[in-house]
Amino acid sequence: MEFQTGQDKVANAPVSQDKLVELIETSYVAAGASPGEGSVKDKFLTKVLEQLVQHSSQYKYVISMTSLKGEAKDNDVSMSNDIGAAWNSKKDGFYNYTLANNDEKFLVTVFWISK
Repeated sequence: MEFQTGQDKVANAPVSQDKLVELIETSYVAAGASPGEGSVKDKFLTKVLEQLVQHSSQYKYVISMTSLKGEAKDNDVSMSNDIGAAWNSKKDGFYNYTLANNDEKFLVTVFWISK
């Protein structure tokens, strides 16, 4: 077992980095446009997870979504997010992506863990 901190580990991702970005962005747009119960964030997380499972059932997936809001007049927002994991670095990994929506930003982290 290896220990990993810090940077993205997408070399062993179940989908390409470009596909992850597309999946995150389209899921966010679709979640905001879809009617029904639940918050946009809940719908977004569900949509991303559904799509990841469709691409590969060989992994367990975890998604973290951190919301950042700052003073609109100052545009003063700061955030720090550090990740550490104890896992098989040849099979497992994660990817960080920032979504921006008007005055709010979201840090989305997708983890995949080999079953």
